Amino acid sequence: PDYNGDPKPDYDYTLEFTSNSTDTAIKAIPEDTPGMFGVHDECEQFFANGKDATLYIAWLTSETVATQPQDRKRKKLGVGEEVNLTLKPSSLPSPTWALKGTPGTSALSTSTGVTSKLTAGGLACSPTMEATIIGEILKIDFDVIEPNSVTFSKNSTSSRTVPSLALQMNTSIYVGPSDVSFMNITVEEGQCSPITSGYFTYQNNNFDHPASSAPVSMTAIVDSTKGTRVAGQDTIGGGTQGPPYSPGTFTWKIPWKYTSVGQTKQFITIDHNKSLSINNSKATLTISKSGASDSISEP
Repeated sequence: PDYNGDPKPDYDYTLEFTSNSTDTAIKAIPEDTPGMFGVHDECEQFFANGKDATLYIAWLTSETVATQPQDRKRKKLGVGEEVNLTLKPSSLPSPTWALKGTPGTSALSTSTGVTSKLTAGGLACSPTMEATIIGEILKIDFDVIEPNSVTFSKNSTSSRTVPSLALQMNTSIYVGPSDVSFMNITVEEGQCSPITSGYFTYQNNNFDHPASSAPVSMTAIVDSTKGTRVAGQDTIGGGTQGPPYSPGTFTWKIPWKYTSVGQTKQFITIDHNKSLSINNSKATLTISKSGASDSISEP
């Protein structure tokens, strides 16, 4: 009640807060079972006497399990990537987790507690991670992408010129883009028949590219321009049946597919090229495959 004279003290009070944050991962959350917040002028005793309320500044954080790329707070993920989710402070009461948005096959490790882990789906999707605390929702939106490139980087080359021109490159392989990690996928090459012309028409019917014998895993290494490094290396080679030489081409259009979180998808076709050219009566053999190339010429 309003103060109405001596000797009564005035116990009226107002306890309120406002938040102007636009970050959906941060919220001020009151735990106020006694109802201490608000405007109080209802009695001649101090309404809050002996009562307790807590105002939490809750913060939902995310950190990728992959230590590369360097930005572990990023919200753009590769298929199959894992993200550690943490609510702060650890004293928050009874949080629960839920996947919203369009999560595809994304999954959470647990639905309660102050920590959980998100595993991104096996196909492109847009999961939203929500944590609910005393009816208030904190959330983070993620963008999950599929691989879209394969780059070969030459490490060494061996060759011969007699009795026929032949060339072989040893290469490292990277799967891009480079702003996410694909450490949790496997990749494999598919079968295909050659497309030939000129000199190499003799290989038209009996030189199919075989499919990979087994899926190949990835490393945790991410090159800043090429992408996530594939475990192991690839040998890229090709040769001739000897002179007389004439211009010709040979191409395998090799399908590449990845597997992640139970999903398998072809994501690109890579050309393995072999060509023979003649210059000043000398033949030159050139081999190339998506970023790696080398040549050898007749002596």
